[in-house]
Amino acid sequence: LQMTPETISCCDLSPDLIMDRKYYRIEQRKNWTEAHDYCRIYYTDLISIRSLEEHRLTSQMFNEDIPLWIGLYNSKGSITGWRWINGDEFNYTHWKDEEPTGLLDSVICVAVRNGQWFSDYCNKTYPFTCYNGIFSVEYYRIDQQKNWTEARDYCQNYHTDLISIGSPEEHSLISKLFDGDMPLWIGLYNINQTVDGWKWINGDRFSFAHWRDKEMNSGFGHLTSRCYLLSPEMNPPDRGYHLIDQRKSWSEARDYCRKQHTDLVSIRNSEEQKVFTSMFVRDVALWIGLYNNNRSETGWKWINGDKVNYTHWKEKEPNGYRGAMICVAVRNGMWFDDYCNHTYRFMCYKGN
Repeated sequence: LQMTPETISCCDLSPDLIMDRKYYRIEQRKNWTEAHDYCRIYYTDLISIRSLEEHRLTSQMFNEDIPLWIGLYNSKGSITGWRWINGDEFNYTHWKDEEPTGLLDSVICVAVRNGQWFSDYCNKTYPFTCYNGIFSVEYYRIDQQKNWTEARDYCQNYHTDLISIGSPEEHSLISKLFDGDMPLWIGLYNINQTVDGWKWINGDRFSFAHWRDKEMNSGFGHLTSRCYLLSPEMNPPDRGYHLIDQRKSWSEARDYCRKQHTDLVSIRNSEEQKVFTSMFVRDVALWIGLYNNNRSETGWKWINGDKVNYTHWKEKEPNGYRGAMICVAVRNGMWFDDYCNHTYRFMCYKGN
């Protein structure tokens, strides 16, 4: 176990706050369905507004002339058909004058502008608002020097736990805890001595990473466990990875990644393979951005234009590229080719 003392960062679930949720304004333009999917991946869901008090609490996000999607929709074409996507009871409204409209046309979704609700077609693209429940999260920087185990015990005794980081927005928020060049412990650790053994101490799913460039390239054989700390002086990596827990064909996965992030991942070297492998779910296939439409051994290309100068094929792979356009997925860290119309989960990246 790495025993070097470091400053620590704790999080606290705070039931004594006015509301039982923490809200996030996402400055990405998405249609309502895409916004819903994003919130479900990185947070809990699109927000619902259940009372006048909650409206007042969230109104600070809606005080501009910029529409923001919320989690209200109507698929029944009737005045009684309004539903919150998270299942909350619909018992409060704050409609703009002469709203809602368009109920009989198609599925209608709701956005907010200047604090007022209005209905609109769900394929419009707006920024949106997500929430995390059931408690709001507060972060605390603890300026005491402790090793990782001591830091964990301190946070669990006096707060809730060492922090976990589940999304780009949460990473950006937590980065504000840093100043100078003092590293901070977070709740990520590895006791399996393998690159796919990373876990958050609080049980959160490990689906987002923001590793330092060339991190995770040291061996695990000499460690009984390995913990992870954040340091503000680290040069930021040129990519962040996102595991998407949705089953899509390779083309659908590519389109999703290009809309939501940058593209399907390319793996350019052995160090990047290690970083990427750390996010795999064992024995679950994931599409990556490699394909072959030339029906030749030299026809492999990364969809983002990167050069193919590194591979990590499974034994007896690739084996299907002479028949038709073929795409590549990864299972247990090993690459294999498959027909592009098969549906797998997939990995996107954001960055250069």
